[in-house]
Amino acid sequence: MLRKVSNSINCRLLITKRYIGSQVVKPNERLVKNNTQNGQQLATNYGNNELNKNEEQMEIQVKEMLDQVIKKDKEMDREWQLNVYNDHKKLHNVITHPSSWVHQRLDLFMFLVSHFKPDWSLSGWKKRLKNYIHYREKNMQQFNPKRHADLGPELAIANFVIDRGGKVKFTHSPNSWATKLSHFPRRYDPRYRLLSVDSSNLKLRYESLDNFVEMYSLQELDLSDNLLDDWACDKLSRLFRNSTLHTLNLSNNPMITHRGIEKLHWIRSLNKLTITGTAAANYPFLDLLVLSFNDLIPDCQIIT
Repeated sequence: MLRKVSNSINCRLLITKRYIGSQVVKPNERLVKNNTQNGQQLATNYGNNELNKNEEQMEIQVKEMLDQVIKKDKEMDREWQLNVYNDHKKLHNVITHPSSWVHQRLDLFMFLVSHFKPDWSLSGWKKRLKNYIHYREKNMQQFNPKRHADLGPELAIANFVIDRGGKVKFTHSPNSWATKLSHFPRRYDPRYRLLSVDSSNLKLRYESLDNFVEMYSLQELDLSDNLLDDWACDKLSRLFRNSTLHTLNLSNNPMITHRGIEKLHWIRSLNKLTITGTAAANYPFLDLLVLSFNDLIPDCQIIT
């Protein structure tokens, strides 16, 4: 009996152990699987968090760098504004306080020298005077729209040439040169048509040719002893392309080369062209230039 009882007890213990073991093992496998999945999710989340942190740090660093650059620019602007303000303040104090002019004269001189840096030598004064004369002549020779609107193109160019010391001829008096402005009307008069213009030795430049517009009746034009160049020749070819101009004198304009003479072939009404004293007259292939010019304008005589 005792053996049966002990055997039955042992069997029950074994059954309970197996049952408990089976129940304990199964939930451990599920936990392992869940733990592995949770670990992977945690790893991915951790990686994403690290990436986000790195991006945030990069953005913060970029913002800090931009702030530093902006601050530097602002500081430089402030320094520049302060320097300009101080310079103007010094100049204002020098000008508005005549009592202290003797003491501040040196400061004004140093201010002007430091900002403008002029050349006080004799060559510098000569250069400055030459530039002043050049710009004054250039401005005086520019096109005046009011003069052309009041007088018309014919009387306007006559006024321009005679005012500078030249002379003109009109179609109603072809045998006499007009040299005084008092004989001209002050308003447009259709009877006054230019026939010939003598503007030699008037120091004319490229800008003066803007006044020679709508010269449809002009036949002779003398531009010798002036300061014309190749650009002026190109301007003349465009101004007198459809005109009746048959005589053109460009002598003693040393800046005119063969390139400028080539542009004049557009004036198909030319019969006589004078280029003595120009750089084109010393061109080594002058004969070829004359031949090519005569191919386009056969009746034109070129005087060198």
